[in-house]
Amino acid sequence: MSHKGGKGGANHPSTINIDMNIPTIIQVLTVVAPDATVIYQQVYVNNDYAATADRDRQANLHRDLLLNGGMICLKQF
Repeated sequence: MSHKGGKGGANHPSTINIDMNIPTIIQVLTVVAPDATVIYQQVYVNNDYAATADRDRQANLHRDLLLNGGMICLKQF
């Protein structure tokens, strides 16, 4: 399906074909305290390196929390 319309030339946003199959990976990093309080949450889109680096950074920052029953979860969709 392409969207055509509007008033513009070939490069106008209203004439751009929207049938693109761009792979998208969404990753959600969550740090949870032992009492189930969300301490930190960040969403990454198509940026595996940043998600992994932030997970490692959060693990270092929240080391005491993790030792006392907290958790870090990096979920990919």
